[in-house]
Amino acid sequence: MSVSAAIMAHPKRADMVADLADRLDRPVPVVWDERNDRHDTGLRTLQAFDSSADWHVVIQDDVLPAPDLLAGIEQALAHVPADGPVSFYVGRVRPFRQAVERAVRQAGDDLSWIVMDGLYWGPCHAVPTSAIPEVADWWATARATNYDRRLSHWFEAHHRPCWYSWPSLVEHRGDESLVRGRTGERRAHRFAEGSALDVDWTRGAARMRNTGRLDRVRQGLAVA
Repeated sequence: MSVSAAIMAHPKRADMVADLADRLDRPVPVVWDERNDRHDTGLRTLQAFDSSADWHVVIQDDVLPAPDLLAGIEQALAHVPADGPVSFYVGRVRPFRQAVERAVRQAGDDLSWIVMDGLYWGPCHAVPTSAIPEVADWWATARATNYDRRLSHWFEAHHRPCWYSWPSLVEHRGDESLVRGRTGERRAHRFAEGSALDVDWTRGAARMRNTGRLDRVRQGLAVA
């Protein structure tokens, strides 16, 4: 399973980007925000894929990666469907805390994945490279407040759920989000201890039902 990767970066986080690049297990390109527009930056980061790769990984600038992140991701992606998104982060606060906590309890120490209808956290995620050209053609017509939700809408419309790694392979650094109005402590429910190469990805998945409905309720409350 081959992957390419790129860092989605904002100039305000240049120091973080340099540190993140040093922590990764291989060199990856950095795609800088050129006009304070996360949708434009996100799309260009997606389009920075290697056409010879099976998957493309977008890494946002404010994360701490587990050691051997990309090598571990290559191993992980051999155990998920080949046509949908994969997130390597399950958060504590958003988008629907109680439902996520139930799934986390179900996964416990016995499972390797949590499956939800959409991509609800985007700090580090992979998409099949075969889908990117079509996503790019559709991108300008989409409506969503955040980059990861816009990407999720395309996959949800095509009935391709998102698989989340359990444990998370990245952690937020803890700084405030650059997205206006987003507050709260951003932490993974469980961050990998040690190398990403040491995680067993063969132990099955917990499935969260009706997350699309729950997210629509959350989005409605956000704009009310």
